[in-house]
Amino acid sequence: MFIFADGTLTHQLVLDTLGMLSIEHIFELTNSIIKQETGQAMQVIDDMSKHGKDMQIFVKDYIDYLRNLMLMKVSKDLDDLLIYRKRILRK
Repeated sequence: MFIFADGTLTHQLVLDTLGMLSIEHIFELTNSIIKQETGQAMQVIDDMSKHGKDMQIFVKDYIDYLRNLMLMKVSKDLDDLLIYRKRILRK
């Protein structure tokens, strides 16, 4: 498959083409859950689905994200096991 976007291949273009989520989507969903905003959380999931995001990839990525959060809670010395460590810590 070839994708042309004005000659520039961007991270967002790859995510959109493969139906993958950005870490920002994961943060948005997590914040809604933490705030117990069920309607907002469901809206985030619905929006992702409507925009062609692959829900199987979403579930895998979200499980990885939650795993990373739990590992960070247990130890700060697990850098090699953490996928999004720097971006999670900034949030």
